Amino acid sequence: MDDSSPNADGVERLTAVTGDGGVGQRTGRGAVYVASGQTLLRLVGIVGGVCLARLLSPRDFGIYSVTAFMILQLGALADLGLGAKLIHDVDPPSLSQKRSIFTFHCAAAVVIYGVFYWVAPLVSRLFLLGHDGVAFGRALGLVILIYPFRPIPSALLNRGLQFGPLAVAEVTGGVLFQVAAVTLAFLGFSYWSFGAAFLLSAAVRTLVVNAYCPWRPGLAWDGAYLRRCLRFGGAFQLSTLTSVVRDNLNSILGGPFFGPTAVGLLSWAYRLASYGSQTYVGICANVSFPSLSRLRSDPQVFDAALTKMLRYVNLATFLSLSVVVALASEVVHLVFTDKWTPAIPLFYYFAVRMVACNYTTMFDLGLKAQGHPERSLKIVSAWTAWEIGLAAVGALMFGYAGIAISSAVGAWLAAAWLYRELSRHAPINFWHSTRTPALGAAVTLVILHWGKGQWIGTLPRLGLAIIAGALVYLGVCFLAEGSRFLNEIKADLGELLGRKRVTLGVPARVAP
Repeated sequence: MDDSSPNADGVERLTAVTGDGGVGQRTGRGAVYVASGQTLLRLVGIVGGVCLARLLSPRDFGIYSVTAFMILQLGALADLGLGAKLIHDVDPPSLSQKRSIFTFHCAAAVVIYGVFYWVAPLVSRLFLLGHDGVAFGRALGLVILIYPFRPIPSALLNRGLQFGPLAVAEVTGGVLFQVAAVTLAFLGFSYWSFGAAFLLSAAVRTLVVNAYCPWRPGLAWDGAYLRRCLRFGGAFQLSTLTSVVRDNLNSILGGPFFGPTAVGLLSWAYRLASYGSQTYVGICANVSFPSLSRLRSDPQVFDAALTKMLRYVNLATFLSLSVVVALASEVVHLVFTDKWTPAIPLFYYFAVRMVACNYTTMFDLGLKAQGHPERSLKIVSAWTAWEIGLAAVGALMFGYAGIAISSAVGAWLAAAWLYRELSRHAPINFWHSTRTPALGAAVTLVILHWGKGQWIGTLPRLGLAIIAGALVYLGVCFLAEGSRFLNEIKADLGELLGRKRVTLGVPARVAP
């Protein structure tokens, strides 16, 4: 790395304390596994999304989005962050402690599913899902009963920075979801295609992580240990749960006020924007909390690691979003058909939000890794409150588009607050992680938007335009930093991967 880099000292210490086989190398290899898996999932997801958009209606998407939101929120509530506590702890858990957490999860899952089964008719009426929405919700809710069998092996794999098996589980479940959903949609099962695929995917993910990290489930109750877990994990999980509310305001407000079709358009635009950004954020999120937790005692090393993660997330995110935003009309017309044209303005607003979410996600995980989940909870709770208020006002002023507008504004306010709070505990080089990606995106967006004209009328020409946009972006980044741009990437790969070739085979099974 160039010695003039503001965090060069931290990077040198990062290399020194996390050499071959250490946190840095395992994090790098984990990022490769996760990136490979997420890339495959996104490619499969794009193909599946195109097929589903052609086979199903916006109403089908809306019914699934509303119901899945409820199920995911309740499933996360059953965890209460106990798995995060297992990851963050220095000492490994005993068998009794693992069984105590498993017992807690089982009891919570049974109670939560029972409550949801009882209130399913009310949910269906509230969100205008119709009579079939009751049966669909109760069937989809069965995933809550599958959930308790996954947190323990997942946490143990994360503790050991064994990200490969977790990536295998995600890829297997994600591919099966797309295959099942598209097949059933082709056979005419409408929104039930999503439901069956959702259950199958959850079951397979659970089986895979247990196969890689087997343990002996059983019932136990260590009350003192559970109380310690809940103090840390409760704040951690409640902080995470607030994101479920924010990310699903499309369903929460769009459903009661505007109906399933509006929810379908909002959700579709949100997913399209997330494909171009949250894929990369998800890669770092999967490895950052366990890795940063190991580095939290050294602020300079912590800064170097987090700054690098954020820089690479931004480089990838600004590239994909700038190209797709510039070519949004052509992408929708040629790939998804014109029935999704009303969602294009919504996509623009959600793209602005996704850029902000690069910062909110990484700063939030950094704050938690420093051991301050309660501060994170305070900030993201306030973020949720003001975003709900902004969305309600926006819906009254601009219709369902106001929900998308408010999400873009609210996320940037949260990013600023999280940055300020994290800077009190560890210095973060915001400028180094942002300047080059932002410049590359601005130039790419202007050139593609004003230079495309009427030339893009076929899929091959759209593909050429996308490639041209990517080349413009990379060229601007290189011109902005010169040879340092490539040298830094090469140096980072050498540092994180121990300057050894990484074999992308199937990871070995890990003992608990």
